Amino acid sequence: MDNNLSARSLALGNVGVALLDASSAYLNPAIIKTQNHQTYQLTSAKVLDEVNYLAFTCSLGNTSFFDLGLGLSFLSSGVEDIQGTTYDEESGTAERTERFGYSGKAYILTTGYQITDTIFLGANLKSIQETLYHDSGSGLGLDVGLLWRPGSLAIGLSALNAVAPKLNWSTGWSEELNMRILGGISWQMLDNLGFYSQFESNGGLSYYGAGAEFVLFKMVALRAGYNPDHISIGTGLDTGSFTLDYAYLLNSDQEAGSSHYISFAYLFYGSQSRRSEDQGDRSKQKMQDAIKAEKERQSEETQTARVETAKTTLEKTAEIKPLPVQGGVVIETAVIDTANVTLDPADPIIIKLEETVDGTLLPTTMVNIVEGDRNNVFDYQISLITARYSEQNKRLQVSIYLDNIGNQPITVSANFRLLNAAGAVLQESKDLQTQLPIKDTRILRLPYDINLPSGTYYLEISSTAQGITRYQKDEYVKGAAGAPVSF
Repeated sequence: MDNNLSARSLALGNVGVALLDASSAYLNPAIIKTQNHQTYQLTSAKVLDEVNYLAFTCSLGNTSFFDLGLGLSFLSSGVEDIQGTTYDEESGTAERTERFGYSGKAYILTTGYQITDTIFLGANLKSIQETLYHDSGSGLGLDVGLLWRPGSLAIGLSALNAVAPKLNWSTGWSEELNMRILGGISWQMLDNLGFYSQFESNGGLSYYGAGAEFVLFKMVALRAGYNPDHISIGTGLDTGSFTLDYAYLLNSDQEAGSSHYISFAYLFYGSQSRRSEDQGDRSKQKMQDAIKAEKERQSEETQTARVETAKTTLEKTAEIKPLPVQGGVVIETAVIDTANVTLDPADPIIIKLEETVDGTLLPTTMVNIVEGDRNNVFDYQISLITARYSEQNKRLQVSIYLDNIGNQPITVSANFRLLNAAGAVLQESKDLQTQLPIKDTRILRLPYDINLPSGTYYLEISSTAQGITRYQKDEYVKGAAGAPVSF
């Protein structure tokens, strides 16, 4: 029962510790936290023409309890009608006895937690049961796993049987399973091309495997893999909600035969392909919640009229209204919504947000200026900017949320400058880079230790990515000491 639970991973050379697939949580439980939707997958196989193999895995998505990812798995394998024999040492002959069978089952509860934007941790609690002839044994074990996702890469490390199951047999004999250490890398080189590898250490023995996957028309996958035990090929059909995968494994010992695996999976929520989905980034959820809260404070008609007015008049300045101090920390949020315009970056637009009828003060300014073709597949936008200034610590914390809205991974490189009303540069950060996976969000954080007197300040952002021009300039006001202020 050492194999992965899906035909896809087996076709890729039996890799899985860094494969972002719900069934791969069997080899690396941290992967379960990258699965946002409920997924049900069934795998059936005839291994080497003798072993019956069945696996079921279920990803339940994220829970409200500590924002944990949760999954359940079941694995069964068995061989029937094995010919028993006895050996007579005196005569040197073997005699046939009655036939018997072997079966093994594993029940697995998986949970995962996101530590940072790119680091995930997980654990498997599993119960293993085996039956041989008329005897049976069972035990409990624990697996732990770690996943790091820097951009288009995923690097996984896991310790299976970290708390080793000790099988206690009905005969009174007991055995302890070896710890298995797995490490692997997956690289999504292009939207439709990925490479995968895995290394394993098990009881003093080492194993490795590698594979590649090419996707045609965003639906049909062609796969091939290799490890010392077998060469594998496979294919898959992905409609978004349904996936059907097939793997053929040719054993290195040709007399041993071959194996066929078939997996069927159903994605309960959403219709987007599992290999292009957002992977449950907590920062993106926070960003979406913040934008939603701000939108609810405005009626659709008022918001549309305000944006259209700003586009028509091309206001260059805005009257900034103060926000109250909250717990000694001044908080201001600039939201970028439908105000995307195409203009010369040297002549930015500033859109004024005014006070509502009930007296609620809205965020002060927002601007997102784009130069170039909005249909460019290498495209990103700034979705949210938050600025927090602490009078006590004299520290400014700026967070910029970047969205990849294209269909290719992209490296965003940008310059940031903090200016006063006279245009003098107070702080500058040059060529800060971040990797943006497909349909994903990342946060750039800019901590500045600086004493800011009362006045008007600007945060200027300009892209340095080749072929892409972005320019954004947000205006903030810090009031006199003791007075309500905004920044």
